[in-house]
Amino acid sequence: MAVPCVTVPMNFGKELLDSPTHNNIVLKTSEEGVVKANSVILSFNSPVISHITGPLHMTSVDMMEFSEAAVKVFVDSAYSGTAEGLCQPLFRDINKMAYVFKVEWLEDKCVEYFKEIVIKGYGDLSYLIEEAGYVMEKLKKRNLLELLIVKIRWLGWKNDFVRDYLFNKGEDMLSYQQLDFVLELFGDNLVLEILSHQLAQQFKAEGPKLPVHAKYLLENINLNTCRVTAAVFYKGMFSVLEQLPDEHIRWVYKLYRKSVDPSYSDARQVSTCSLTSASCARNDVIPNLYHNFDFDISLDELLESVGKSENIINVVMAIEAIVTWIRCSIHRKGNYTIYSSTMVQDIVDRTVAIKSWDRLPYSFTNLCYNWDSIQPFSKVCVDDEDHCQYLNIECVDECFRPKQLLRNDSQLIFHFKHPAVKSCDLPGECGFILKTIPSLIEGALRRLMLCTAEEDYQGKEVHFHPEVQAEKMHVYFRHRNYWKMWFLPLTWLSTLYPDDSIDRLCHEDSKFHILYDVRGLIP
Repeated sequence: MAVPCVTVPMNFGKELLDSPTHNNIVLKTSEEGVVKANSVILSFNSPVISHITGPLHMTSVDMMEFSEAAVKVFVDSAYSGTAEGLCQPLFRDINKMAYVFKVEWLEDKCVEYFKEIVIKGYGDLSYLIEEAGYVMEKLKKRNLLELLIVKIRWLGWKNDFVRDYLFNKGEDMLSYQQLDFVLELFGDNLVLEILSHQLAQQFKAEGPKLPVHAKYLLENINLNTCRVTAAVFYKGMFSVLEQLPDEHIRWVYKLYRKSVDPSYSDARQVSTCSLTSASCARNDVIPNLYHNFDFDISLDELLESVGKSENIINVVMAIEAIVTWIRCSIHRKGNYTIYSSTMVQDIVDRTVAIKSWDRLPYSFTNLCYNWDSIQPFSKVCVDDEDHCQYLNIECVDECFRPKQLLRNDSQLIFHFKHPAVKSCDLPGECGFILKTIPSLIEGALRRLMLCTAEEDYQGKEVHFHPEVQAEKMHVYFRHRNYWKMWFLPLTWLSTLYPDDSIDRLCHEDSKFHILYDVRGLIP
């Protein structure tokens, strides 16, 4: 007789736990606690426990790092197929048990619980930061961090919280891992703003003494980017640092050199990050995909928003915002007058003038964004023979259905020799692979991640060099429609093309492209 297939989560009935003849496995918890359960039901939920009780024939499982209360909820969940007992005091233990014992559906329930916690004040945000930081440090998973980034995006009191978190806890209370987490969660610009204000006040009140945590943050903020995106706070910070005693001048000089020349490094200086925290690992998720934007604002409000936005960091993103706004203006309001090529170019020129962005490769000059052949990039590119601070990299393979690709498990292969790689004798082409990974929002397009593991490149025509960094990439899509080459702004793709019309427009030679930032790498 065939054994019936069991799909979890499933309600096996928690009342069975009260039966002395039913329970045949002992779960040993912290403080000498004991929880009994049935090995078959636990095995249906967990392949790890299935291996322990099956091939290994063990009748007990060591769970002594978890509290008895948490283990009881874990067992109840396996029996009931729900996570009814999940609560903040037990969340960390239950989430870790779900991960360790590979109960995937319970992991998903923990993520849902984390997502639904409402941030009403400092206590809620502190709790979420601690839990997301723990998962990132101990489980090496970024999912809660990325959820938290979305949750705090529109908080009006982020500045106050970061100021309190950094300066009112006491510098001996924050680990380097927590400081790394603050940088990743709130961004370099905001942290630099807080540091410049607080250190100025602290120096005035107590004299020029640099706290250890402030020094660490300054060494790990990307000051080269902040020099452009947060120029006021960048200048203010170095004005503050000028007040430090003479013994700190060499350190300030190194910091300044690194901020204006990313290739500068001191061979005698050992990276603090490499010695202190596993969370300093590189972020390989491609930035600037599927941002939110209010496209019902006026043109003047749009220009002001683009000029002030910390998320829009290059001229491509700015033009993508303009193009998306125009398309939405046409489709939602029927405003076709904005299609004038003169008007579009005027909008672009006014926007680019707000910030001193570097110019784009010459290859952008022939890109259109609609059937009127408007070429919004034409005045923001270098001349054909001039040096550019960006490289344009095209995917090896053509793609005729970009949205379909971004909905499924897919890979994109690029040939690219990084300027820092002077010689290479490895087989195949220098390059990298981007793969799609699940979105944080159900039903949304998938994100892209840079593949860095050796196994990702086995049997492939390219090999990877660690000098290639995801944070330097801006992904967009060029698609040919008959005789014209259009560009598809992936930054706001879901807003611009809510349906699949783009997948009906792509003809031969349509490909994913990457604008790669090489500022400071090429003389």
